[in-house]
Amino acid sequence: MARIDLTQDINEEDAKAISAWLYAEHGVDHVLCNAANNVVVFTYYPALTDADFIARAFAARSGYNGRRYVPAASELASGCPVKMGNSGGWISSLLH
Repeated sequence: MARIDLTQDINEEDAKAISAWLYAEHGVDHVLCNAANNVVVFTYYPALTDADFIARAFAARSGYNGRRYVPAASELASGCPVKMGNSGGWISSLLH
């Protein structure tokens, strides 16, 4: 699982375009793009691709500005590195 933090505001149409772009990348399994948070979370098959490669390709070719979020060791120790803040409902907000 990996996360890309977008450095620009997006809307629902952008979220659909970003999701489609990522789904077209070899090895990407599932994509959740949240226009309210400007965050993309995706899963991938490590035997087929690499999260850093996908994030670099996204920044170079998608037309959107973003960079991969890599959690610090302290963040990994304190819980899920994909969610933002302390709200356990962040992941579920991606699904709405």
